[in-house]
Amino acid sequence: MGIRKEYAKYTICKTNQMFPNMEVVFINEAKKAKYYEFNHPQLIKIKDFEFKIPPLEFEILYKEIVLAGKKDIEDALHLRAVFKGILNEEKFKECKEIIKTELESHKNEQVLF
Repeated sequence: MGIRKEYAKYTICKTNQMFPNMEVVFINEAKKAKYYEFNHPQLIKIKDFEFKIPPLEFEILYKEIVLAGKKDIEDALHLRAVFKGILNEEKFKECKEIIKTELESHKNEQVLF
C-alpha cells in the first residue's frame, strides 16, 4: 500500500526513537476533514492553561467511522460517556457529513506506490 503524495505527513523524532515525536500534517480545503478539524477548534481550559483541540464530536466520529478498530470504538464510547453533558447532536450531524464526504471522495482515487 502506498501514500498519496498530497496526503503525506512528516513525523519528527530523535534518531532511532519513535517517541517522543511530533507529526506535521499539511492541510488545505481539499482535505475536508483535516481542514474542518483545524478550523473549528474547541477551547479547553485547565486552571490557567488554555489550549485548543478538534471538536469532540469530530474526534468521536472519526474513531467510529474512519479508524473503526476495537480500541478506537472503545475510545469513542468512553469519550461519549465522559463528555455526555457537552456533546452537541447538531455538531455530530455536521461532522458526520464532512467525514463521509471525504471518505467518498477518496474511494476511487489511485494510490501512489
